[in-house]
Amino acid sequence: DQDAKTHEANKKQIATYINTPDGIGALNIRVNAINALAVLGPKAIPVMNEVIGALSFDEPMVVGSAISCLASMGTGAAPAIPHLDKIKSGSKDEKPPVNAPKDWKPDPTLRNLAAEA
Repeated sequence: DQDAKTHEANKKQIATYINTPDGIGALNIRVNAINALAVLGPKAIPVMNEVIGALSFDEPMVVGSAISCLASMGTGAAPAIPHLDKIKSGSKDEKPPVNAPKDWKPDPTLRNLAAEA
């Protein structure tokens, strides 16, 4: 069906904006792309890996949007659980936990979002 092919292509195109190069407007583009995918809920599962990749970004708004997007996918986003657990356990908290990973970033709000997701 042509509509289904177009829909899949559009999801993939939107997902490419998650990795917009740094520069003017990049933060807004990334967040808006992720939020657009979140509206699709489980239908965005085919681009879940791109959303999971956004969890490692430096901008808390991007990470928070990615967490919400993954939550909107429901149980189909189960492969994201280890990534969310990493954030939940403090990898982005204000003070590094004892075994902090190299990509540790300070943000307790993200830890709470990951726990809820």
